Amino acid sequence: MSLKGDTRTVGLADIFQALALSTRQGTLSISSGGKEIKVYFDSTGVRLLSTGTLRHTRLGSILLEREGFSPRDLESALKIQKSTGRKLGQLLVEQGILTSDEINDCLRRQIEEEICEIFLWSNAEFNFDPGPPVEDFFDPAGEGRTFELNVIRILVEAARNVDEFAVLLTRIQSSNSRFVYKKNGFPVMPDTSPFGIPLTVVGRLPDVLEEPRTLDEIADSLSIERDIAAKLIAHLIKRASVLEIAELPSLKLAPQLPPPSPPRNIWRDKAHFNITDRFCRDKLDEIVHSANTPEEAAARMTQLSDSVHDRGDDRTAASILKAALDIAPCDAALRKKAVQVFVSQWKFAEAAKLVVEGCQLQHAVAS
Repeated sequence: MSLKGDTRTVGLADIFQALALSTRQGTLSISSGGKEIKVYFDSTGVRLLSTGTLRHTRLGSILLEREGFSPRDLESALKIQKSTGRKLGQLLVEQGILTSDEINDCLRRQIEEEICEIFLWSNAEFNFDPGPPVEDFFDPAGEGRTFELNVIRILVEAARNVDEFAVLLTRIQSSNSRFVYKKNGFPVMPDTSPFGIPLTVVGRLPDVLEEPRTLDEIADSLSIERDIAAKLIAHLIKRASVLEIAELPSLKLAPQLPPPSPPRNIWRDKAHFNITDRFCRDKLDEIVHSANTPEEAAARMTQLSDSVHDRGDDRTAASILKAALDIAPCDAALRKKAVQVFVSQWKFAEAAKLVVEGCQLQHAVAS
């Protein structure tokens, strides 16, 4: 029996989590705006099928992001590949530029990026057909190898990807930046058609961005809406890494900020305990009101969580860690521990939410 629906009523993260927990064998097809991708689920994880209208990310774009791999290395290997027809990965290993394991890491990331990309689609429709795969698995190296991916890692990476893209898109739409193709190195052309934008439009970008242009100028030159142009620029900055941003100088003076208010223990107001165990709730109240700093309170709450976990109450232990994060959200070690606890309980959506919150805090601190 097949399962059908759309992401306006059920989120993709919930669908992936449900299928992983059920260990059902079958193919999940996701489509939006003329694009389609197919992911196969079984008890070992997920794999990408070779069919679908989505154009796959080139391996070269991912290779260029590796430290120590230069555009000159890629250009040389691509020339040999064009004349011999051999696989890019094989050539790089034979030339001693990369190891076989490093190539495999890039191939695995290539597939992960394809799957994570669908979490950026809007109003997507999905259909799950149980049973064995009826098509071949995606084999980017063309060597008969396929890669099984962990659902937990996919959900966490997808959550981070969505959050980073939203932050980047907001910055692009609200800034006075100009965008231009990098002049140095090997020019990597975009090889995908994201957000339903025709590939012919994407292919015009090198000419449009020969000189620095604003977002409005890009939208006018490509005859597309401003928000679509912003998504395209954000996609290329994040994926292809071929654009550089030059901020226009601002003539506005920074406003004078009032002197900071005297520090207050407002962190105590953030302590909310949705815990039914009366002993633990009373203990948490005592910790919060006796601790001098949020860091001290969070450390003592973590110790309480460990003791509750030792007695077998994993649900309450996780709730205590979540409460500790409410008062000490910047504690990276505490956040990592809470994520691991939720993952161990198969609560992938909660774990992904904590990862996204951590990324948002890092962006806020960096800005």
